Amino acid sequence: PAPPAPAAAARSLRVALSDMTSASSYRIEMSSAQVISSTALGLDIASTIDPDNPVSVSEVTPEGIHVRIDFAAALGLLAAGAEALVVEMWATDDLVVMDTTSYSSLVRADPSVDLGPFRPGVFSFDPARWDALDEYDVVAALGGDTIDLATLGRELPAVIREVEQSGDSPVVYRGVASWADLNRAQGTDVGDLARGMSAGIGLTSAIDAGVLADIYVDFFEEVQADVVVTVGADGLVDSIRYFVDMSGLYASLFSSSEMQQAMGASDVEMASVRDAFVGTEWTIENLVRFFPDPDLMLEPPPVATEDRTEEFLAFMLDSGAFDD
Repeated sequence: PAPPAPAAAARSLRVALSDMTSASSYRIEMSSAQVISSTALGLDIASTIDPDNPVSVSEVTPEGIHVRIDFAAALGLLAAGAEALVVEMWATDDLVVMDTTSYSSLVRADPSVDLGPFRPGVFSFDPARWDALDEYDVVAALGGDTIDLATLGRELPAVIREVEQSGDSPVVYRGVASWADLNRAQGTDVGDLARGMSAGIGLTSAIDAGVLADIYVDFFEEVQADVVVTVGADGLVDSIRYFVDMSGLYASLFSSSEMQQAMGASDVEMASVRDAFVGTEWTIENLVRFFPDPDLMLEPPPVATEDRTEEFLAFMLDSGAFDD
């Protein structure tokens, strides 16, 4: 039979996604792959999706969130022989506990490295010091990535365009969405995401952190992601897979008048910087799998040995990860 017309496919996808909004306890497994190839950055990394070894696992209940992330795997560094860099976070409205013990391998490799508030240890901080942020915001700002299913089920149908449907069991939907809209649909504050992703450049540049984040947001609004939603025989969403080409980010960044002013560079110098990034390739592919579990209970976090609230707040404000 002929596949459903785009309008019918979009309606069908909306129904499938709406069923996600009722889940209050669930596990999310995210597998990630990146290709980063840039002479200017001195990087040549390529990784592939491995569903059996997710780079992050999030457990979400009404009581809070537990996230386990291997940043080395997320960045594709394990293929280059790097040790695992596993960070765990337990977050509620009242308390965040982090375990960065595995970062001791970074200290062993370079005893002079300054990890600031991320230095190895088990510690806590009070998210109430960051007004108007909930536990999802805190996890995202600290490099974690979890998804609010209620938000996803409600928002994703509105942002996916050009929806095509195929198959019966599973049913597969394909479409496109801007990178900004896709992240908003997952419950991510795009401004926070931009501030987090631009923090490294912000620390080494004279450009205002908020202005820099705005440049990133503008790029996220323009760049398009390919989205694939798979629905199982039970009618529930099994997975969402998306692919985005971020290669144009640096051309956009170094074409901005704000960055030129911050660098104090001439038009010729800025053109030279842009030329250095010609040929840069950066793609991101994520596979997100969903496992609703009404009986899910979070294991309690380990006992924190140190409170780093003020240190974390100062670090995040200095890096531009949050607005003051």
